[in-house]
Amino acid sequence: MDKEKLKSIRKTYKEELKELKEGKLNLFEDHTSSLLEEDGRAHIKVDLRNEEIYEPYSGKEKLNTSLFEHIQNEVRYIKPVCPICLDFYIDKKDEMDIEKITSLYEKSARFAFASASNELRKNRIVIVVSLVLGILFLIAYELFMFLFNGNFFGEIISIASWVFIWEAVDRYFFTRLGIQKDGLLLARLASAKLVFHVKD
Repeated sequence: MDKEKLKSIRKTYKEELKELKEGKLNLFEDHTSSLLEEDGRAHIKVDLRNEEIYEPYSGKEKLNTSLFEHIQNEVRYIKPVCPICLDFYIDKKDEMDIEKITSLYEKSARFAFASASNELRKNRIVIVVSLVLGILFLIAYELFMFLFNGNFFGEIISIASWVFIWEAVDRYFFTRLGIQKDGLLLARLASAKLVFHVKD
């Protein structure tokens, strides 16, 4: 390929990349504004008329997991500052189940949020234990090197110390942030306003 053609390809690539980045910045704003209504909330429409509301084999004691996943996927792209309202569309025959659906949704959302909180707590414990073990192995390595002038076993202790320290750092900077992000999403689901619309 000649240089002019390469320059042309690079220029086109940079322009397309710039357009994609600018579009990405507006994506959440556009999605949120498309769902906003007069009450200032983002309304997510959930049509329960054509799908099974309850999880099979649960005896109508658990909402369908795909319903909860659908709502999570919708909320994920709404700006965090915007409150959420879930508009459930149901048949006339399901009108008697409104309280039950509300109760099951709130229970599922709170349970998911509590699970994320427990996961965050477990992660903190693993961080502390890994860091303490890493520091203890590092102290053992230094003592071993001081007392025995180092050998192969000392290097194994050194590697073990850095494995534990790295595990603590990884969980603190990466895993913890992912769990917190999921927890924030689940908190938004738990605090969403529920509105039911009965349709024929």
